[in-house]
Amino acid sequence: MPRGVMPRRPTKTGRHEGARSNAPKKSMSVEPTKGRSAAAGKSILTRFSKKLASKPSPGGASKNYRPTSPERVSEILKRLDQLYPDVTCALTHKDAWELLVSTILSAQSTDVRVNMVTPELFRKYPTVQDVAKVEPQQLEPDIRSTGFFRNKSKSVVGAARKIVNDFGGQVPNNMDDLLTLPGVARKTANVVLGTWFGKADGLVVDTHVHRISRRLELTKNDDVEHGGEAQRGESVVRPKLELRSAPSKSYIRRATQK
Repeated sequence: MPRGVMPRRPTKTGRHEGARSNAPKKSMSVEPTKGRSAAAGKSILTRFSKKLASKPSPGGASKNYRPTSPERVSEILKRLDQLYPDVTCALTHKDAWELLVSTILSAQSTDVRVNMVTPELFRKYPTVQDVAKVEPQQLEPDIRSTGFFRNKSKSVVGAARKIVNDFGGQVPNNMDDLLTLPGVARKTANVVLGTWFGKADGLVVDTHVHRISRRLELTKNDDVEHGGEAQRGESVVRPKLELRSAPSKSYIRRATQK
């Protein structure tokens, strides 16, 4: 072919187009595999699912696993003893009254802050009788840094007056009487009873204790109140291990009772 001459394109007569359009179209559906019915395939999937379900999940517990078994709790206590051999109440106090006041002030505050405030407070008002004589407004400047100082000052003065008038100036040593004091709920009462009087009438459970207890699988409750603090032993319980006065150990031991 001479250089520069373009070949002729074939003329479209429509004959080829018609043949192409009339050709049978291939189906896009997938034919079943020979020798295997749909029921057989479903059966294989079912067996595979059951096999997966029968496999234990990573870190999963066995059927006989009991988070609050005496053996497991004993190991927890052993490790706590090693890590915190001298654990005790962090609030500085020399008698039941000072412990009660410090615990009331510790609400929505820290033990460190309370321990910075109480030395001067107890120097100005050494006894429960001294506090009972003042007005709540007089305490406010001394406890302001602990937060909610107005409510706390009313609680401290109110508790002092009731102790002087109804309990002869002595902090009650039982739950029912402690709960009659202004500003005293179960947590505060449990701190006083367990730390000063050595009575395990209830559990001292705050947000942190509840969080750690859930991680240790000692409770499944989401509510702190029902995680132990409100359970003061109305139900029949049987201690499996000796109850100690240290708050954290006391709580863990109570978790093993049933």
